[in-house]
Amino acid sequence: MDIIQKIKNSIDPIVSLSDNELLTFCNVFESKRLKKNEFFLIEEQICNFVGFVNFGVLVCFKIIDNGDEITTDFAFEGNWVNNNQSRLSNAPSTINIRAIEEIEIMKWQTVFVRKRSLDNLFKVDLSKLIDSASQTAKTCFISQNAEFTKYFFVSPFEYLLLCNTKY
Repeated sequence: MDIIQKIKNSIDPIVSLSDNELLTFCNVFESKRLKKNEFFLIEEQICNFVGFVNFGVLVCFKIIDNGDEITTDFAFEGNWVNNNQSRLSNAPSTINIRAIEEIEIMKWQTVFVRKRSLDNLFKVDLSKLIDSASQTAKTCFISQNAEFTKYFFVSPFEYLLLCNTKY
């Protein structure tokens, strides 16, 4: 299965996109390969990205005071991975994310955006998103309409919403 189909399968339970919308969405990802034991995120780094695992496995872990690693999660093929706590608060990460085998990950660089600068970047019909979007996306949709110049940290799904709001 190709990467676009994997991403489609992952987001279909949340929102259905046309083929053109899906291609537009997927074009913002950067393919990144990591070798075994390479890091996707290092503790104390601010997580300003979201990744989609095309193939391979990642481990999320903390290092405790005595130097031991405590595993907190795994990310397998078809999973989304990041440190939301760090990404959403723009604070240093308290975890590491490392490849435990060779991986390919599709990386979306999260951006600090201003709504006005995003107008007309994508042509996605928001009417499909309103009823099926996550609570976070609904909140962003309502908030950006209430305060046109508000700044946002956005995920790929939130980015689609912000870019396509019709007034």
